[in-house]
Amino acid sequence: MLLQMQTSINALTEALNKNIVTFQKEIKKERDAREKFEKELRAERDAHLDTTKALQAAVESLDRARRENNLMMFGVPESSQDVFRQVTSLLQPSSSALGANLLEVRRLGRAPAAGAARNARPRPVLVKFASLDAKHRAFSHSSRLREEHRITLDDDLTENQRASRERQRPEFKELQEKGLRPFWRGDVLKTRGPQGQRASRVTPTRSPA
Repeated sequence: MLLQMQTSINALTEALNKNIVTFQKEIKKERDAREKFEKELRAERDAHLDTTKALQAAVESLDRARRENNLMMFGVPESSQDVFRQVTSLLQPSSSALGANLLEVRRLGRAPAAGAARNARPRPVLVKFASLDAKHRAFSHSSRLREEHRITLDDDLTENQRASRERQRPEFKELQEKGLRPFWRGDVLKTRGPQGQRASRVTPTRSPA
């Protein structure tokens, strides 16, 4: 009787062990399948991210190319005079042929309301040139425009370039506090070297947010 019961117990234990092993294999199989599925999902996500980044880079490149011959003018007084003639007269001393290279000149933003304060900041002016060389010739006289008319020139920046500059503002201020002369080339921060030396690029110390 006891032997028969022991045999039955052994048979049940063996069956239970087999079931446990089978169950463990099923669990491992399901876990492996889930891990494989998650790996495939991550790979697909990474592929989509890479594609998105590539598209964004292409759009940014096209946007920069579209703006390459443009510059922005800040501080051009609001006037009843046609802004094209106004800008032409300001830039004409830079080059006798510069006016002929102006493709478009327009103010950005809404016109000031009637009765607005005279000392209100004038709207920026977008200037489109026929060539990069014409733009550079205008830029070469930025000091004159700044000193004589308090007008500053800048590149026509993309949204990404403006954000890049904003991230580098602390470095810009630090360079000024050190007595250096920082300036921008697009969104690249540079400093002017001593007389006769070329400007050098500043290596960012803060990583993008």
